[in-house]
Amino acid sequence: MNDFSLICMVKILEIQDLSVSFYSGKIWQQAIKEINFSVFEGESLGIVGESGSGKSVTSLSIMKLLGSRAKYDSGKIFFQEDEGKVVDLLKLEEDDIRLYRGRKIAMIFQEPMSALNPLLTCGFQVKEALAAHKIGPKSEYRSKVEYWFVR
Repeated sequence: MNDFSLICMVKILEIQDLSVSFYSGKIWQQAIKEINFSVFEGESLGIVGESGSGKSVTSLSIMKLLGSRAKYDSGKIFFQEDEGKVVDLLKLEEDDIRLYRGRKIAMIFQEPMSALNPLLTCGFQVKEALAAHKIGPKSEYRSKVEYWFVR
C-alpha cells in the first residue's frame, strides 16, 4: 500500500494512549499501558499476544465492557460514524454507548459458549444479530450480510 492510498482511506477507529487498570486486592493493577492503533475502512486488524497480554481488555475497552473493577487511566477511543461524525467513546455515558454496541461496533468473543456456532452458517448468525438489534428492515438482512462478507 502506498502513502496516497492511506490518505484516501477513512479512519473508522483510532485508539490513542489508552491505559486501563483493574482493582485487585487493595491496589490498581495496570492491564494495558499507552496503546495506540488505528483501523481504516475495509481493513482488518488482528491483535495477537500471549495469554494475559491485554488482547481482550483492549477489545472490551472499545465498547466499555470492562465492568466496575476497571478504570481508564488515560486515552481516547475515537469512532467515526457513517455520517462522518467522530465521537470519543470513552466520553459516552452508559445509555449512549449502548446505541453503538451491536449496531455500529461488535466483536466475536473467543469463549466457546458465546462465539459463533459451528453448526450454523456465519451468515445466518449475523442475520440473527441484525434481528436482535432491530437494525433495518428484515427484508434487507440477507443483502446486507452478503455485502459485508464480500466487501
